[in-house]
Amino acid sequence: MNRQNIYYRMKDGNIICNGELEDAFYYTHGYRRSQNEPEFLRFLYDLLGTVIVEAIREYDMQVDDLAKVRPVLVVRLYRERYHCSLREAYDYIHRNDELPY
Repeated sequence: MNRQNIYYRMKDGNIICNGELEDAFYYTHGYRRSQNEPEFLRFLYDLLGTVIVEAIREYDMQVDDLAKVRPVLVVRLYRERYHCSLREAYDYIHRNDELPY
């Protein structure tokens, strides 16, 4: 099943994607989300409000916000969103001198 990517803003300011959250579930529980969806939802519910402060759909994720904390993810997001080459995405992301990378 192809799920829309969701980004999660954590309390410390980092942003993680849905796949990374599913990996954390796998490491802590020993089985995949697809094997026990209700248990994954309980896991996610426990994190919301304590570790995760905001869930953002991929469609609503701002490129500049993501660029500040996850440079690799922002290039992938920009390429998928605007159907451009890796070089065009890289040039767009790096047009700003204030970015930390």
